[in-house]
Amino acid sequence: MLFNNKVLLFCLVAQFTILTFVSKAQTIVLKGVVFDSTEKKAIEGASILINAKANPTFSKQVVSNNNGNFEFTALAPLVYTITISNIGYQTIVQKINLKASNLTPIVFVINKELQALDSVVVVGKKPPVKQNGDTTEYSASQFKVNPDATAEDLIKKLPGITVSKNGTVTSLGE
Repeated sequence: MLFNNKVLLFCLVAQFTILTFVSKAQTIVLKGVVFDSTEKKAIEGASILINAKANPTFSKQVVSNNNGNFEFTALAPLVYTITISNIGYQTIVQKINLKASNLTPIVFVINKELQALDSVVVVGKKPPVKQNGDTTEYSASQFKVNPDATAEDLIKKLPGITVSKNGTVTSLGE
């Protein structure tokens, strides 16, 4: 009985070891790099999503590094869909049939996404305070007061101006 347990234990260990080597031999590494199509420079921070066609629940996501490189490890030899997206660029979707690890990264080139604006309106505001020689000019429309406010309420909002309790107005200490 003891001999049978040792043989059984040996068989289980041998089977586990063989399965480990077989499963490690089946894992694939996918390397890639993302480039801008017009400027021919690497794109940092692009989002890369990989999905297995055979297994809809399988999904991994990485972000490209400062050289535009990314890597997926421990992949099975299957057909995958890769989706690459980044703000300001068109999203690309590509199918890849992985059979072995790639030593040189696959280059993905994405185009900038151009959006035409209908119209642009530029609105300028007067500066609230303007120095004109020895005169300081205040633009009353630039200071928010209630619709029923008095001139005193407006003067209290002006920078560098103080109004005392008796109504004396002082500007920069004078």
